[in-house]
Amino acid sequence: MCGPLYRQYEQAFAWLKKNLKVRYDIEGQGGKPRKELWEIPEVAMKEALVNALAHRDYYDKGARIVVELYDDRLVVTNPGGLVNSIPPEKFGTISRSRNPLVFGLMERIRMVEYIGSGVMRMRKAMKEAALPQPDFGFKGMFSISLEKQPSEFFNEPETVVEKNGLSEIQNRALALIKANGSITNKELSDILPVSFIKVRRIIKYLKDNDYIEREGSNKKGFWIVTNKSEHENEHINEHINEHINEHINAEVNDTFSLEEPQNEQFEEKNGLSEIQDRALALIKANGSITSSELCEALSVGFRQVHRIIKHLKDKGCIERQGSDKTGIWIVNNRMSE
Repeated sequence: MCGPLYRQYEQAFAWLKKNLKVRYDIEGQGGKPRKELWEIPEVAMKEALVNALAHRDYYDKGARIVVELYDDRLVVTNPGGLVNSIPPEKFGTISRSRNPLVFGLMERIRMVEYIGSGVMRMRKAMKEAALPQPDFGFKGMFSISLEKQPSEFFNEPETVVEKNGLSEIQNRALALIKANGSITNKELSDILPVSFIKVRRIIKYLKDNDYIEREGSNKKGFWIVTNKSEHENEHINEHINEHINEHINAEVNDTFSLEEPQNEQFEEKNGLSEIQDRALALIKANGSITSSELCEALSVGFRQVHRIIKHLKDKGCIERQGSDKTGIWIVNNRMSE
């Protein structure tokens, strides 16, 4: 590509958008336009191109700016490497302009803000898209490598924002977190089911907008649903089991039939099946036990656990004391004898 620098920038950016995938989030509130989600964030792409044009070594006549698009990444390379006065370990913390006249022109037409700001914006855009940070190369040539979104990102359904400000999938994730504050990103990814990167974006949105907060460390802590969530999402309390049951991982559906399993149908002397007896013993030992913990202890799916809980409640074996979030299970005295 040739011509004025701004024309080169426009042509390169148009070529990238022509050859990259895009999906949309539909934000149906108040007539807002749909949001474009590119394989690589637009801000990061723009800053990589502007950086190459503003900081290349124009005295090197035998080299040119190269824009390469691979299956998994974009690489923008320009002649010149780092400015001599900046050591590699200081990159991103101090800045110098190789071409002050070119940079000044770009600043006047608002292609750039100030020296060094582009690196910060690239890093921020990649972080918000739940993508790895840009990879910068300095030897001989200066290069910027930006990773693409994985292919499953484009198989996810479009997002429709509901009245409470959350999309359907965000509400489902919030319901699962409310049911089990210790749920992991891997478990959310399996149950919803969506990609791991999508789960990270959902968690970030819920956290940034004060629907959830983290108590303790990332490894040993747990999620707490906030008062804001309690007020704005009352339907989650009413339909939490419905959200969980309707979106169980396909593997669970394959393993557990929708019909009552045989071991639940077999009634022992006390009127409970073997697995119901085991569940009752676990609840008696720990009244605060969660459905997720019962699933793990009994080696069954959410559907079967909820059927067991319902059966024990209907027979008067257990009762709930307090709310779904902070309450506990009480074993009937008749069953303790």
